[in-house]
Amino acid sequence: MGCIKYEKEGPLAKVGLNRPEKYNGINMAMFNELIATVEEIAADKSIRAVLLYGEGKGFCAGLDFTEVIKQPQNIPYLMNFSDDKIANKAQQVGYAWTELPVPVIAVLHGPVFGGGFQIAMGADIRVASPCAVLSIMEIKWGLIPDMSITTTLPYVTSLDVIKELMWTGRKVPAEEAKELGLVTHIDENAMERGLFLAEQICQQSPDAISQSKRMINEAIQLRHAERLRLEAELQTKVLGKSNQLEAMQSNFQKRAANYKDRQ
Repeated sequence: MGCIKYEKEGPLAKVGLNRPEKYNGINMAMFNELIATVEEIAADKSIRAVLLYGEGKGFCAGLDFTEVIKQPQNIPYLMNFSDDKIANKAQQVGYAWTELPVPVIAVLHGPVFGGGFQIAMGADIRVASPCAVLSIMEIKWGLIPDMSITTTLPYVTSLDVIKELMWTGRKVPAEEAKELGLVTHIDENAMERGLFLAEQICQQSPDAISQSKRMINEAIQLRHAERLRLEAELQTKVLGKSNQLEAMQSNFQKRAANYKDRQ
């Protein structure tokens, strides 16, 4: 079995980080498999939501340094940029989730450290078990967090909080993480809560879901005038289309909607 466990259950994609004996530490194989899995999901228009989780006793303890530094070519391989991607391979494992046209729900438990923290921040919603502990741990190794954190974390919590966590590397328990906005929900049955949210999302119009995710993610980078135009532009991609009409008709007829795959 590989470093990533991928299952598809109807419109739901389940992605599991699968090195439990290493607390799902990220090695070269996991980098490559995770990127390939995200690309597979992006190409599958029948998928409406993603559940991202870690096998074993934790979500992800970060980079597996002993594995990654074995070969000197690994670091430039991860850090160099290619012409067809805005993120390098190290950054893609966090950033690629934001580019998916479907919602990503991360279920967190145990250690969520370093690179694992940055992967989690790429999700749209984070459901944490009470045992989850989060940390931007790179400072302990004399490093900065460079796996797409600048494109995600500033939209999750305040800059002073980010700086404190980066500069101290301290471990944040689940309750405090929720207070800081780092997680959306805390639940004793985090996986069940994540599945419930994913199932709710899968019942909605996939066109409206994908366009609204795009709207929010793109709008935060724009000026107000551009944001307003973006709202109008994306609404035209939904309004009057088959899934939007089905949403209206199913509501009027008080029945479950039967949506087509996203356009």
